[in-house]
Amino acid sequence: MLFGRAAGSAVDRFGRVQVTAGGALVSALIVTLLGLAGSPGVLAGLWFLAGVGSALIWAGMNTLVVEAVPSNRAGAVSVVSGFKFAGHAVAPLAWLPLYHMDPELGFAAAAVVAALAGVLVLPLRRAPTRATVAV
Repeated sequence: MLFGRAAGSAVDRFGRVQVTAGGALVSALIVTLLGLAGSPGVLAGLWFLAGVGSALIWAGMNTLVVEAVPSNRAGAVSVVSGFKFAGHAVAPLAWLPLYHMDPELGFAAAAVVAALAGVLVLPLRRAPTRATVAV
């Protein structure tokens, strides 16, 4: 919430794909470090920084979504939001068994997924936006 506006400005300045990928990689690093936090203070600081990565991901991702379906922006954002909330709902099913085996493993697996999201969005920087095609 604190970084949403700054993340939106970053999308305008650096590009939606770059900001989304950068946010995913920042998130991957922070989530890895969360599993290694040795004190509540460090954990709180890292959780705060995780908010930066999340803001970057969602500012870029929402921009990508509304550009992909300009005739139904609200519907596109609604579908993405639905998947986002469904992912939050099922995340404990994926991460808790790993966390119970070894806490660092649970965080490391989540970090790998975040990094993978960053890598998967990179090919989109070569794809023209609809606004570019229409010009």
